[in-house]
Amino acid sequence: MNNYKLAIIIVTHNSEFVLRKNIESIIASHIDYEQLIIVDSGSDDKAYLNKYKSLEKTFIIYEDNVGFAKGNNIGFSYVKKDIDVVLFLNPDIIFEKNIIPRMISLIKENIVAVSPILKRYIIVSNNRIKFTNDIDSSGIYSTYYGKYYDSNIERKGISYPEALCGAFILCDKEKMEKIIKNGEVFNENMFMYKEDVELGLRIKNAGYQLVIDGDSVVYHGRGWKSRDKVSKWQKKISARNDWYLLPYIKGIRKLWAIAYYSLKSCYVKYIE
Repeated sequence: MNNYKLAIIIVTHNSEFVLRKNIESIIASHIDYEQLIIVDSGSDDKAYLNKYKSLEKTFIIYEDNVGFAKGNNIGFSYVKKDIDVVLFLNPDIIFEKNIIPRMISLIKENIVAVSPILKRYIIVSNNRIKFTNDIDSSGIYSTYYGKYYDSNIERKGISYPEALCGAFILCDKEKMEKIIKNGEVFNENMFMYKEDVELGLRIKNAGYQLVIDGDSVVYHGRGWKSRDKVSKWQKKISARNDWYLLPYIKGIRKLWAIAYYSLKSCYVKYIE
């Protein structure tokens, strides 16, 4: 895929600082896009988006707080018919260089989507960030009892995870349209947490592959919180969303997953 047309979809929510760094890195890396679609999901003050209205080939969509899944689905609905490749991108991703052409070259035959290694950066202040070598995600994998997690193992070369972190998913548009379920790329019932896992499992279940390119890197400013700082309703959503993954788990692992999801749901609801 040499002469490709790229659309970038970014869903933002009160993300002024990180979005600025994100857009600056896209421009500095000379990433050639046909569309840059920014979906605002209910930011308290939307004025920070005004500066991007003048960017070439950029379109801003204003929504209520619809969440990650629906926000990306709305963005995807605005992608032009002649687009070849779509990049679902979190606003807190920073490019070090243009890795898009290399990654697009990996999308062929039965491969639907590809992601680089995501390393973490830390927000030190409103004006400064610190890049680290800590691995934020090198693909999503699972335990034998159905717990899905971002791998933090550095993986060189090409690897084939069970799912890709939703912060950066570069996909073949035509193939992705074959995966779409009920008109949705991401499952809107999930609102937040594990939508990327469900998408990955759905892709694999359809007989396609996902790829991690271990020789490409971007930086992710994921807002890590210790579990005691995560709100009760967030924990409930996370536990509820586990059940959307169950249809894709086969054999004896499904029984283990049912037991794990049941215990987790009870713990979050009645104990934690």
